[in-house]
Amino acid sequence: MAQIKAAGKAARPEIDKLFASDETANRVLGIFLLLETEGASKAVLEIAARDPALVVRAEAAEWLYRRMDFDEWDFYLRDSASRLTPEEVANLLQLLSRNPATLRVSTAMGLLHLGEGLPEYFNHLAVHSDTVLRAAQAALLDPTGADDLRDNVFAALAWAHPADYRDTLRKMIDNPAEKPYFRAQAMAVYAANSSEKDNDTILYLKNVAERYPLTRDVTLQYREQKDVLAQALQQELGNPSPDTVKILQNLGTYIQWVQVLGRGGNAADLSLLESSSKFLKQQDAVVKNRNPIFSQVDYLLWEKRRGL
Repeated sequence: MAQIKAAGKAARPEIDKLFASDETANRVLGIFLLLETEGASKAVLEIAARDPALVVRAEAAEWLYRRMDFDEWDFYLRDSASRLTPEEVANLLQLLSRNPATLRVSTAMGLLHLGEGLPEYFNHLAVHSDTVLRAAQAALLDPTGADDLRDNVFAALAWAHPADYRDTLRKMIDNPAEKPYFRAQAMAVYAANSSEKDNDTILYLKNVAERYPLTRDVTLQYREQKDVLAQALQQELGNPSPDTVKILQNLGTYIQWVQVLGRGGNAADLSLLESSSKFLKQQDAVVKNRNPIFSQVDYLLWEKRRGL
């Protein structure tokens, strides 16, 4: 693998052999190596977009995202969404029903995190494709569906944040057949997307908890907790000797809350994202390659600056 990357464009004949394979893992490796050696040209991305395996298409999106080429990544995702057929959407849902929803690859490919991009790919397709979004909603509202699938589509809907998102959550909460785990999740996110002074929501969730004793307690403190964490992060980032591990842990939690509270970084603090991005750019390259927080922070910053 290292030799092919070092050979650059001269390695193309060897890479083309991977694309000729019926094995999906070989083609995932092929698109990765092609992107590494030739870059994200239109021709290279077209090879990914035309591959019959969705995980190959997802690998190209993951490569662009990890390198923070968000303009090209956004264009590629929009193009991918426009090409999806109903059959491919159904196939996506089937793939997301697996645990884990990743491709089985060699140890060497695993170290490069190849074949792991499907859940994130699906999340962002839901932003750009109404067909994917409605399929995700239908899967989430089916209490008989596979738990792994419902976890994945829950994340996709949280990120896409459609106009009827709260209505979807309420249908989950009110469904007598809903599993306690998913009802509790829906209650927590419903609360997080409500005003802390919304007495109707407070009373509604209290009544739900009384009807379903197995539902864990939920509160309306998400926004307040996010703001407290943001203040702590700003203080640590301003520390002459910041605790990198602590910052990465807190940033991971902060990003999760931001995603729960709205799409595109709307709920994120711009100055915190800028401070975090500056700090992260000073970290060791090996750490950057292994931790998705680096690209997540810059992605939220990119979205925030676009005004989404």
